[in-house]
Amino acid sequence: MLRIGLFILIFSHFSFSQFNTELAPPLGCYDDNFTMEVGMSLYDPNISNCQEAILYLNDFGYGCDTYLSEINNPFWGSSPNETIANICGCTCEEIVIETLGCTDLLACNYNLLATEDDGSCIYADLGFDCEGACLNDIDNDGICDEVDNCLYNEISIVVEGEDSDIGWNITEPGGGGWASASGGLGSYENLCFIDGCWNFNIYDGLGDGWSETYYSIYYSETNQLIKSGTLTTGSFCGTQISLGNSSPCPAILGCTDFIACNYDCSANEDDGNCIYPEPGDECNDGCLSDLDQDGICDDVCDDFDYLVVDCECNFLDPATYTVFFTNVDEQNCLIIDDCYCECINDFNGDGICDENEQDGCTNPVACNYDASIVPIGIDDESCFFPGDVCTAGILEGGEIIYGTYNEDCICIENNTLIQDSLNDKIMIKAVDILGRSFQNKGFIIKIFNNGSVEKNIIIK
Repeated sequence: MLRIGLFILIFSHFSFSQFNTELAPPLGCYDDNFTMEVGMSLYDPNISNCQEAILYLNDFGYGCDTYLSEINNPFWGSSPNETIANICGCTCEEIVIETLGCTDLLACNYNLLATEDDGSCIYADLGFDCEGACLNDIDNDGICDEVDNCLYNEISIVVEGEDSDIGWNITEPGGGGWASASGGLGSYENLCFIDGCWNFNIYDGLGDGWSETYYSIYYSETNQLIKSGTLTTGSFCGTQISLGNSSPCPAILGCTDFIACNYDCSANEDDGNCIYPEPGDECNDGCLSDLDQDGICDDVCDDFDYLVVDCECNFLDPATYTVFFTNVDEQNCLIIDDCYCECINDFNGDGICDENEQDGCTNPVACNYDASIVPIGIDDESCFFPGDVCTAGILEGGEIIYGTYNEDCICIENNTLIQDSLNDKIMIKAVDILGRSFQNKGFIIKIFNNGSVEKNIIIK
């Protein structure tokens, strides 16, 4: 009885929809009612035949194809590999058993043996399989893509400290300076960024750095630290952070430990050269402050005036970006947040942005070779060389004096050319000052085939 009780929890419910007792037993079948009566007496002494026994066993999940060994009845122990159908063959052939259960193939509890759906189908949640695992999880964060607000890198930024006049932002290199995220003091969680190299910029409104204030950037899912630091001096510092599995950002070498004397807030890769003060000493050879790190202590000034320079590089020339730096005039107690413009693209390193390079002659042996546009300048076919014809002058009547460039690229008059030019010229048109055809009097302009012009006044 114990074994039957356990099967109540795991087998589908069976019930007879039809049992015809009036039919004659099929040919070749056999019902051993005595064996079934003896065996079932352990559970219900009122059972006397196969029909009653099968009805009883079906209520506990057993059918005609159940092996006797599954029921664990000592009276049937000699034939454990036999099925109920071997004992009650006729009854099993006469009855039609209706099996209730889930008949939807897409359900997690689909029952292959069920003949009628009982409304018990169970389905996986959106994005999950029946085992509770994600069907799609491109960023491997354990949140299925179908319900994930971020399919890329979720990062958190925590800024802790005492200085409230501060700020930060993240921009995409070459993205025009627009911030993808920004903030100040506090925690900013689950910010979503695609793989790539990103600019991380920090600011201070007073220009004196972040006072006892530090930032930390880490992946939200794993708490893996990406970057941490502070702004020790000045009003601005920018660095780059690599997110995801993309190629790392270009290395900016320097000391990345912000408790070191030579901490570099722009560095994204430590160069192993951090310098620390001796116990009890200050950094900068005893200086409490040396903002521009020129070796001259800022301590000589009790207070500083501030001068902020705005280069407006991108506004003045979209081909440039602004580079900030801090300069300290210790003598006049002045802190200058200065800047200069740098080309975004400067292939030849000549200080002229590629977008502003000029066209011209790029042949180095030409008289008018322009070295400033090499090597990426565009040759405009304006080159001229020694021996080429040139214009040495123009006579009062408009005739052109031709010459040739000598080896020093000086245009030297060539009399032969001049004489040839004078002998060969032919007047092609004569007009008055209003452009009308020649009237045999007044102001006349003669135009020749060599391009020369003569002006005459005819008086009659």
